[in-house]
Amino acid sequence: MGMKLLLESYSETFDIMGKLKMKKYYFLQGLIALLILGLFITFGVFSSGVIENFLISKLDNEGSILYVVVRTVIVVVMILIYAQIYRAVLLGVTSPILGYISEKVDSYLNGTQFDFSMKENIKMLVRGVKIGWLSFKIQIVVWIITMIMQMTIFPLAILSVVIIFLVQCYYTGYSFMDYTLERHGFSPEESMEFLKRNKWYSIINGMVFILLMLIPILGVIIAPIFMSILMTVLTLKLIKKEKEGEKICHS
Repeated sequence: MGMKLLLESYSETFDIMGKLKMKKYYFLQGLIALLILGLFITFGVFSSGVIENFLISKLDNEGSILYVVVRTVIVVVMILIYAQIYRAVLLGVTSPILGYISEKVDSYLNGTQFDFSMKENIKMLVRGVKIGWLSFKIQIVVWIITMIMQMTIFPLAILSVVIIFLVQCYYTGYSFMDYTLERHGFSPEESMEFLKRNKWYSIINGMVFILLMLIPILGVIIAPIFMSILMTVLTLKLIKKEKEGEKICHS
């Protein structure tokens, strides 16, 4: 992995964020993100209340160690699952906005105009939802497998947590990378192959996105748009690098 290429992409991203006037998209994407977050929090509070009442009915002593341990485990598991679903839903629903921002950055860098019609919006939304659903299913399967590993082979507990986190980063980075790949004619299969060749870029930037999302309120507003711009800049560089490599091989 080229660290120089990665650092150049970050530098260009901050520069582009200052030059392109896209405040209304920050507002729109942020509003959607906060609305979805509000729904998830409301549902989470309701469902946790239902589970707590169920525990109280099954465990005689509410203050017992068993009650506290079981309740803590359930809360942690629910938070992890909700966080996974929230990211998948957020990126799926806002994919037309993030895709449009990616297109504007592409046009700014290359001077190419793209036809971002309603048809393209729907296409981007469907593809975004499919990628989000695929990544969510794979992450849940990995999460279940690693949880079993934790219960059966205790020393692997830390390793399993690392595996879960890396898989999350991998597919999160991919969801942002795919906007540019789709626009440049990559099929879903070609897009996945491109991802495999550049997996560490996807993992590192997916990690940055997840860490940014941890910032209260501001994270869900800024992180998706920042990452959309960054991954557009980086993916364009990677596409160009691969094309130049192909030319050298053929010459």
